[in-house]
Amino acid sequence: MRSVLPRVKEIPDTGARVIGYGYGTGYRDMVATIILSKSGVKLGLVRGAELPDPHQLLEGKGKVHRYIAFTSPAQVNRPGVKALIKTTYAAWKERKALG
Repeated sequence: MRSVLPRVKEIPDTGARVIGYGYGTGYRDMVATIILSKSGVKLGLVRGAELPDPHQLLEGKGKVHRYIAFTSPAQVNRPGVKALIKTTYAAWKERKALG
């Protein structure tokens, strides 16, 4: 995450087994989360339901958020993963600029 998101803050929540990535302490400043589960790891993308997903990586049925599921470390390098993170960041910057 840190190699893709410039100066991102890593905010662990050990009780919830989640690591937040954002640019402040509040939810409004979150860009992504890493969610640990029994089946693997999920990369949650804030407002992911609004993102283009040409590689069809996004999962979830929520109206707002989506995630990319990983069951092995090699899946992190799948085509489209970094692009989705960068698109999420760009969308966050745009929302931030609009207030």
